[in-house]
Amino acid sequence: MSPVNLDSIHAYVLAAPDELGGLAMDPGTAPHLDGAGLYFRLLPHPEMALPRTHLRVFRHNLGFPATSLIRRDIDWRDASGNPLFPPFNVNTGSPVTGYLPETGTCTWLTVELTGAVNLTLDAYAFTPTGRTRVVSKAGSPYTVTATPINAIVLTGKATVTGMRWLAAQDVLDAAREANTPLFRRMALPIPSGTFYQGIPDANAQAAARLLRTAPKRRGMDESPEAVEPASCATATPQDEQTRLAALLPEINSRLQALVNTATPESLTESQPLNGPGGGGANNALTLGTLPLLYQALHDPGIASWVGLFDADLSPPTTTAGHVVAYIIAGTWRSRHPPIIIESAPSTGDADAPSTRALFEPTEMAVVLCAAVARTPAPPPVPTLGPVRLGPFMPRAVPQARRQVGVPVSNLLDGGTVSFIRGEGATFTSLHRMAGGRARPLVPERLTEPTRGELVDTTAPASQVTYRVAQRDLVGRWGNAGTVTAAALTRPPPPAPTLRVAYEQPPVPSPMPTGLLSGTLRVRVPVPAAGALAPGANLLDRAEVTLDGVPFAQSVGTAAVLSFDLQGPPLERAGRREVTLVARFVDTGGVASASSEPQRLVLRDPRSALTPAVAPGLRFTTRPDATGRARVRLAFTTATGQRAFRLFYSDERRLLHHLRRLVELSGPEAPRARAALDALAAASDVAARAPLFEREASLFGRELFEPVGAPINAPATPGEQRLEHDLPASLRVLSFYRVVSVSEAQVESPFSEAILVPVAVLRDDSPQRPVLEVSARPEQPGQPLAARVRIRVPRGPFTAAEFRLLRGIEGGQDLNRMVVVAQGPIAPASDPDGVQEVELSDTGASLLAPSKTLRPFLRYTWRAQVRAAPAPGGGPPAAWSEPSALVATTFVPQLPPAPVTGLTVQQQATPAALRFGHQDPLLDGGPVGRYVFEVDRQLPGEQLERIKTLPADLPPASGGRGADGLFRVTDTRVVPVGTRYRVCLRDPMGRTSPPAICTLESP
Repeated sequence: MSPVNLDSIHAYVLAAPDELGGLAMDPGTAPHLDGAGLYFRLLPHPEMALPRTHLRVFRHNLGFPATSLIRRDIDWRDASGNPLFPPFNVNTGSPVTGYLPETGTCTWLTVELTGAVNLTLDAYAFTPTGRTRVVSKAGSPYTVTATPINAIVLTGKATVTGMRWLAAQDVLDAAREANTPLFRRMALPIPSGTFYQGIPDANAQAAARLLRTAPKRRGMDESPEAVEPASCATATPQDEQTRLAALLPEINSRLQALVNTATPESLTESQPLNGPGGGGANNALTLGTLPLLYQALHDPGIASWVGLFDADLSPPTTTAGHVVAYIIAGTWRSRHPPIIIESAPSTGDADAPSTRALFEPTEMAVVLCAAVARTPAPPPVPTLGPVRLGPFMPRAVPQARRQVGVPVSNLLDGGTVSFIRGEGATFTSLHRMAGGRARPLVPERLTEPTRGELVDTTAPASQVTYRVAQRDLVGRWGNAGTVTAAALTRPPPPAPTLRVAYEQPPVPSPMPTGLLSGTLRVRVPVPAAGALAPGANLLDRAEVTLDGVPFAQSVGTAAVLSFDLQGPPLERAGRREVTLVARFVDTGGVASASSEPQRLVLRDPRSALTPAVAPGLRFTTRPDATGRARVRLAFTTATGQRAFRLFYSDERRLLHHLRRLVELSGPEAPRARAALDALAAASDVAARAPLFEREASLFGRELFEPVGAPINAPATPGEQRLEHDLPASLRVLSFYRVVSVSEAQVESPFSEAILVPVAVLRDDSPQRPVLEVSARPEQPGQPLAARVRIRVPRGPFTAAEFRLLRGIEGGQDLNRMVVVAQGPIAPASDPDGVQEVELSDTGASLLAPSKTLRPFLRYTWRAQVRAAPAPGGGPPAAWSEPSALVATTFVPQLPPAPVTGLTVQQQATPAALRFGHQDPLLDGGPVGRYVFEVDRQLPGEQLERIKTLPADLPPASGGRGADGLFRVTDTRVVPVGTRYRVCLRDPMGRTSPPAICTLESP
């Protein structure tokens, strides 16, 4: 078999639509392209890798496509999926979709319609990532070209009467029949490789191709001020060569590696994770060489250099509507299993392919049709936003660069975009630069081919505007879309760490009594600029607030701010709590969060006032059952006294110290000798105590021992009590001193503490007295009386005072008895040493001097005595044990006196009697009751008892009323002449003489 002639169109079969595709068009008036030419772009699937031979381009002028080539089969569906058949209407808001058959690859299509209003024709290709828009037409005639076109969508309003389309296989067959000659070669810019057969002048051909496809204006990515393609600056082919000069070495290197391996998909290369100049080798990212090359092919300039994009600047026809087919053929790796190709009809050409199995590599071709003067719509304006405000990026403070994500939709598949940022009236390209020119940029694709995202990692903190325009596969730019990103508040400074120490003020001598202020030593570590949050401003100052009063300190270059604040003035031994809070303020005036509050207790270093303990001899309480006597010291506290310490010494220790001073013959010896002489002459503790007090300055702290732990003072000034127990057997003086302790734990001067002498109070109770009580004979008209005699037997202590207590039977408790009399008792005059006192008790007491004794009541008496107070003004002596209980009852010698003023009255009601009695209180007590007996004698009848009235009843029951009268009401109305008799019976049953009255006529 003779070798295949690859320069013949008959050597190639049609590639599957998922292997090779592309786009050819008349750019019309596109500002960036030559309007006199036709442009065609080959789009191989990435799995096809690179061609094994250079590409051949066959140009076939179809003119107006022949009827024999036209196909009209299409499946029309409305928005609900219902089938449609021409003619039908397309309505606004209800798009219509047409699905091309799967049996042919559509490469040219025109829709026949009338009454178009705002109608748009979008052509789509089905890709693994979804339905992808490849080309659009927004004006009549509605003709689009691309390979493949799988579906079209009509949006707007029109009436569709039909449509026509060309299948790629039919066009290829027509070109074969016409024996279409080779038009042009498109080769990789390298002569050859292990798995690639190129052409000798590949580099020159690539340069020439680059000149043909070079844009006429700078791109939107290099024109920050431009909002539409026509406003971009003009450019020359040499500008395009300059733009690509920095990119092509990398492209050529990848091409050279790919064509020299049988498995190009296995090649990888390492790139810095953060891009050029970024993270370095330790932060590298491994990527496939082939994907990197295909990503670069989004740039039309690079696609032209590689040999996948070219321009026909002298097309075979300029007639509007004529169709020119560009058949691009080459040897490729097939993506599909082997298939059997039937022999083509014999043409007599020896180069025609014979029946053979198709394995890779395979000679295959793709048909790209261009319609003259049928320019598709320019790339649409991208839809931007809503922006995603990201964090601030790491930068040296005070630089503030943040990340802003700009979602982009309405994108073309395979195109590149411009990414421009506006700050006020200044716009900047965000493209990476290579050789001083912008590198192409492809948005990071999201879940749909038409959606992506651009990320700006150098955005300032202020409000910015973004412009994004897109470029299609042949180099046409569309207008820019805009979106605004709001300003992002720069992060505040970190909260400071505040450290404060208080230095007390020095105390001069003599110690002042006014207010003193200490010093607050403030320390605030200043974080280094590198430790501040990304985007933060530099620190300007630290503000420290002392109890609400602010103080500012400039940060400058200090690593630690150290400064002093005057503390609040404190009174002597005073205390005050203060709170300090700090915060940083940056150069933008933004304040940090407050530091943790520092709460300090400031204490004045001076001692508190000496406790105001009253001087003079004191006595303990009486000894308790355990043989202990208690000392109680009471005084009023003052402000600044936080606690008190009690110190103790005794008379023996102080006397020893005085003797020691005499032995040492020092300056204090004369005073000590005089004190000893005076103490030797003193007869009792009352005389010795003031002598010690007078010489208090001779007795230092070393002679005293602390008593227990310090006692806290009350929260507010008031009375303070200190207590200490002493043995009851102690017969010498004890001495106490009290010092105050301030908030600063400073004691008041010991020498200023009052020396308090204390004597133990002895148990000096006399013997238990003996009590004798007898009732005196009743004297007419005189109150009842009892004769009382108190006798005190001889004992160790002489009684100096007595008291007599009286109660009623059942009241034996001393606390329930009243003091009848209290007074002195004379010393004993008898040789046996018994003391006696006699008195008469008529019922009066210290509390009720006019009260008298009553008859028929059983009275009880007790007596107590006590010794004279201790010498020196000691407390009164304790009362002795009470005498035995003595009781007696008074009984009158005569019966009760008769009632007085007896009267009787009767009207319509029963008779009413009234009467009185001379005794004020008729109370028989425990012995019994006084009772009035009322008898009635009707005329001609015997006496009968009608009422027994106890004399102690209340007035409501007939008892003595306010007028002193008793009242009795008869049980019936009685006749005139009825007699009444009333007698009073005492508790002994003795009856008074009767009182009689008669009811008379009214």
